Amino acid sequence: MAGFYIRPAPTAPITQGDIFHGVPIIGVSLAKLNQIVQDGTGIKAASVQPDAITDGMILLEKVRITNAIVISQSCDTERVPHLMLAPLSPFTLTEKTAERKWKKINHAATSLGEPKSVYLPGNPTLNVARCIADFGLAFTLPREFLEELAQRGKRVAGLSEKAIGFLQFRLAVLLTRLAQDDLGWPSKEDLDIKIDGLTEQIAAQEKSKGLKAAELARHPQGNPEIVADLAEADVLIEHLKGAKKQAEEHRASADELGGEPPTG
Repeated sequence: MAGFYIRPAPTAPITQGDIFHGVPIIGVSLAKLNQIVQDGTGIKAASVQPDAITDGMILLEKVRITNAIVISQSCDTERVPHLMLAPLSPFTLTEKTAERKWKKINHAATSLGEPKSVYLPGNPTLNVARCIADFGLAFTLPREFLEELAQRGKRVAGLSEKAIGFLQFRLAVLLTRLAQDDLGWPSKEDLDIKIDGLTEQIAAQEKSKGLKAAELARHPQGNPEIVADLAEADVLIEHLKGAKKQAEEHRASADELGGEPPTG
């Protein structure tokens, strides 16, 4: 089976899936902005408000160094002035058993529950450690700057053809998600289960509330923690009752057809 990575030649064009070590993220922190100004004694930093930033102003900012993967399309990487990258963060295993470690790795690599996070396996030959690519923190760098880094040996790996397809699929999952209303997809049978489940939760909370109320009655001076727990239980019970009522109201029309198919 073909491997996940390839070793790009130093002079090869940058393509989607190229992995770089030690690239800078240069961003503007709105919490504390400083501009570089010149006076009679030289240059100094002076604070500036976000709404006072002007074109051409030179700002003083910290640079963060990260490993990153190119996510711009390969057809763009040879012509557009800026390329998009996703930062890579270490994927750590703190589980004590091999079974749990494998479950964590397998879930990270195959689950679509976190579309912004993509697992990349390690490869000791290329000095690539297990890591997570975070599409949600994507940033850009000038293409010419990345080309210079590649020539200086900062591009450590690329993705194989199959792995690029996987990366593109994960990008598609992130960018084409269609939100569904919580009550827009279940059938009547599904909602029956949901209603029964909410009924069980409400009963469990009512029972727990009764036990805590009885415990509070045994404290003549009161107990602030129990009082807070009872108030929290009331809020949760009302939320569960509201969700149950919504499900019951929606159940009547849950199995209706969504319209007639187009003709012609």
